[in-house]
Amino acid sequence: MTHRLLLSLLLSLPTAAGARATADAAGPALVLPAGEVDELIARGRAALAEGRPADAQVLFEEAAKQDGGSPRARIWVARSWIPQGRINDALDAADALDKAGAKGPAVDYLYGMAFAAKAKDYLRLGTPGQIVEMAYGDAVRFLESATKAEPALYADAFRPLAEAAWHVQELDLARAAAAKAVELDPRDAEAAVMLGRIAVAQYARDKSGHAAAAENAERHWQAAVEALRGAIATLEGSGDPARRALAAQAWAQLGHAHAWKESHDDAASAYAAAIALDPAALDLGQMLGTLGPERFLSALERANEALAKQGPVDATVSWWLGWSRFQQKKYAEAEKAFADALARDASFFNAWWYTALTRYHRQDYAGATAAVLENWHANEEDLLASVNQNAELNTSIVAYLVGANQRTKSYRDAAELCEILITLEPQKPDHWNNAGLFWRDSAELLFRSAKPEDKAKARELHEKAMRFYERALEMEPDNPGFLNDKAVMLHYYLDRDLDQALEMYRRATALAEAALARPDLARDRRDWYEIALRDSKDNTRLLLELLEKRRADGAGAPPGPGG
Repeated sequence: MTHRLLLSLLLSLPTAAGARATADAAGPALVLPAGEVDELIARGRAALAEGRPADAQVLFEEAAKQDGGSPRARIWVARSWIPQGRINDALDAADALDKAGAKGPAVDYLYGMAFAAKAKDYLRLGTPGQIVEMAYGDAVRFLESATKAEPALYADAFRPLAEAAWHVQELDLARAAAAKAVELDPRDAEAAVMLGRIAVAQYARDKSGHAAAAENAERHWQAAVEALRGAIATLEGSGDPARRALAAQAWAQLGHAHAWKESHDDAASAYAAAIALDPAALDLGQMLGTLGPERFLSALERANEALAKQGPVDATVSWWLGWSRFQQKKYAEAEKAFADALARDASFFNAWWYTALTRYHRQDYAGATAAVLENWHANEEDLLASVNQNAELNTSIVAYLVGANQRTKSYRDAAELCEILITLEPQKPDHWNNAGLFWRDSAELLFRSAKPEDKAKARELHEKAMRFYERALEMEPDNPGFLNDKAVMLHYYLDRDLDQALEMYRRATALAEAALARPDLARDRRDWYEIALRDSKDNTRLLLELLEKRRADGAGAPPGPGG
């Protein structure tokens, strides 16, 4: 039989956590009057339908006891285990019954219900798709056999059969099973949503076919809309989270139906209703792809308005609202939505990056810098992932903010932005050198302070700056600007290795003169080397004066910084 091909896999994979404990803690024992086995089984089936599997188990076990452990009662006992998470136990029981010769629709029913539950558990656990498909395929074969033989006795199998057939894309079988489930229980909203989903898929399949298929497609669409609206009506006003999530799915499927008909405004309205019910249950990215940016924003705005009347808006909705407003260049409104998302859930780290972009596009460069650094301090990897989504453009934005902070003398912020650039482009020595420059400049006031603690902090920052300068020079040892900058640190700030600093100044001068003699030197490099030439000459002179003075009197402090 098919189940034997999969059983070893099933038994090796986990079931729902804690399910066995739930089954064992069945609650107070029911008081059971003496009665016929069939009556006990009927009462157990009713308990199952009402979502009380532990109570059902007690009834079925009493039936089995009174019936001498007959297969018909044992099957129902095992059936009650499935919603309690004892799926593998149910499969073992089915296998034992099958080996004992208790074949037929009852055993098929037990196998099918267990495989359907197992497949859902696999989906929840993220099990590889091939195993999920195998489990659903077995569920289809067993449940189809059981429901054909005993449709009334196994009426609760029609919805799992529809779901299993849907997953293996046997759409016509899935449709028939879902329709039967709704016929048997018009209040079964889950079956109605499944029926709507399947009918939408059939419409998509047949709409572009030959004339007869196209005519069928229209009937599929009407059936989908009817089923979904019926489910929505059944679920309307429910405060139960699971039923609200199901209602959201119904509205979303209705949106898909309208989208397939290219009734995009109707689709947007349906999606808005879905989002307002339970955004966490939906694939908002899929809705964006279906509607396009403008209609998606319209749906989000309507959903946001509805959610705001109920209380704080879900962080996911606020984030998408911010992103959609940003795409439409509504920058101030986008920033507000991102702020709302962060207020609801601080782990939406990349809302800081998008906040930075909204401010950048409004030329609020200080605000943009603050947002970038908030993202950097909260979660470095998240910021890097955001920048790398469009690395060339976004890296240039960070670089522009470095320059903006240099112009306003916000040197510490500029230094941190340079560290971000280093992480993004570690192979570029200019980033390392600039980080050294801005850490050096950020220490300037502390360096000039008379307080010992400020002096100590300045020295820490100077040592930090020195490490960046050294890395830049390691990467480009013949760069006259880098040579001059490192020598400046030794000369003016750290007051050490002055003979080495003097040699670096002289080498910087020679390299700058040689580079400037080349007619093919790029304009930006020419400007920089001219500055390096000027500064290295001035610094050579000042350092020689310092060394001469110290030789003359054996003491003296270094002059103020220059270059």
